[in-house]
Amino acid sequence: MATASSPKVSRFRAIREDNLNRFYTRYEVGDLLTAQIANRNIRTVIDLGAGNGSLSGAVCKWSSNAEAVTVDIDPACVEPLRSCLLNSGAVRHTHICHDVFDPKLPNVLGLDNFFDLAVCNPPFFRPEWKRDYADILQSARLEDACVTVADVSAEIIFLAQNLRLVRSGGIVAMIMPDGMITGYRAKSLRSAIIANHRIDCVLQLPQNSFHDTDARCFIIFITKEAHQCDKIKLLRYDALDGLLESIFVSKADGEQRLDYDYHSSKIDHGKEVTTLRHLGAEVVRGSVGTVEARDSRYPIFHTSDYLASESGLINLPSAMPMLENKKLVVAQAGDILMARVDRKLHEKVGMVVSGMAAITDCVYRIRLPIDAQEVALKALRSREGAARLKAVSKGVSARLLGKADLLDMPLNL
Repeated sequence: MATASSPKVSRFRAIREDNLNRFYTRYEVGDLLTAQIANRNIRTVIDLGAGNGSLSGAVCKWSSNAEAVTVDIDPACVEPLRSCLLNSGAVRHTHICHDVFDPKLPNVLGLDNFFDLAVCNPPFFRPEWKRDYADILQSARLEDACVTVADVSAEIIFLAQNLRLVRSGGIVAMIMPDGMITGYRAKSLRSAIIANHRIDCVLQLPQNSFHDTDARCFIIFITKEAHQCDKIKLLRYDALDGLLESIFVSKADGEQRLDYDYHSSKIDHGKEVTTLRHLGAEVVRGSVGTVEARDSRYPIFHTSDYLASESGLINLPSAMPMLENKKLVVAQAGDILMARVDRKLHEKVGMVVSGMAAITDCVYRIRLPIDAQEVALKALRSREGAARLKAVSKGVSARLLGKADLLDMPLNL
C-alpha cells in the first residue's frame, strides 16, 4: 500500500515501465504529425505498436475516410484503441494483436496491404539479436544501417517493418529518439535512409512531448524509394512560439546530424563566426575514470566539483605530487574546464585561477592562448553560449558533448 509520502505514479508511467519499454505520446504530437502531411492523399494508414492510438487517431481525425490498421502485441490495448479510433471518426479500423518483430508480419497483414502512410511511436530498447532481423533490414533496403548487430535497436526494426508495409512513394512518419537523429553510431542508419529513400522533414519535439519523461525526440518523415533532395528540411516546435522557421541542410550534413538545434546554432546570419578552433584552442578529455578517482592519492576535478565554482572561477589544490602516470591530464591556472558528460553540462564551465588537479574523463580541458582565455570563458558562460552548448550536445538524460562539436561551435565574442 502506498504511504502518504510515496510519489504518485501516473497510469502512463506504470504502463511504460513494463517489459515493452513503451513511451506514450501526448495527443498534440499527432496533430503536429498530420500537419506535415496535409497535402498528401492518405487512404490507408498502418500504426505498429499502436499503444493508446494517439497517432493513428490523429490521422483518422484529420482524414476520416482513411482506413486504419493497428498492430500491438499487448491484448490490453485493444479496447482503448478501438475507442480512440471510433472517437476520432475512423470509418474502418482493423486491429491485429501480433508481434511487430515477426519477419512474416507483411504476410500476417496480407500481401495486398501496401499502405499510403505508416505512423509509429516505437519502443526504445535493444532487443536480443535474431538472424531474422537481417532479412527485415534487407527487405527495407536498410542492410547497411548498422555497423554491428549490437547497433540494431527496436527503433530500427520498427522503421524497417514500416518501410516494408508502405507502398513505393508512401510515407513513414515515425518518432525517433535523440540517438538515432544525433548519435555518431547512428550515422550509418541516416546514410542508409538517405541513400535508398527520401527524408522529407525532421521535426524536433519539445522535451515534454511524452507522458512522464523529458526525453528529447523527433518525428522523421520518409518517402519510400524516392530520390533524396539536395536539401533536407528541419523543423522545431516550441511550446510557446509554435513552429519555428524552417532550416535546410545538405545530405552530407544530414548524415552527421538531423537536429534543428544543432544546425540552427551554426547559422551565422551574415555575421563572421568565431570558434574555439579559430582561437587556437587545444581540447583534451580527462583520463581518470570514476573508480580511479575514488581511490586516487592526488587531487581530482570532476563534474560534481563545479558546485563550488558557480562564479566560473575554479580554485584547485595548491600542491600536486610528482606523478609517475604521464598519461594523466592535469589542469592548471588559465585552463577552462568544461563538463563533457552531464545532464547540465551547458552550465558547467569555469576557468582555473589557482592550483592544479587531474581531471576525470567526464571533463574537457580547454587550453587557449592567454589573450583568448577571458573572451572564450565569457562566451561559453553567456546565455547564448549555454544555449548553443545545450544544442550541440546529445543524449536523453545525461548529455554528451563531442570534441569536434565543441571546437566548431560559434561563439558570440
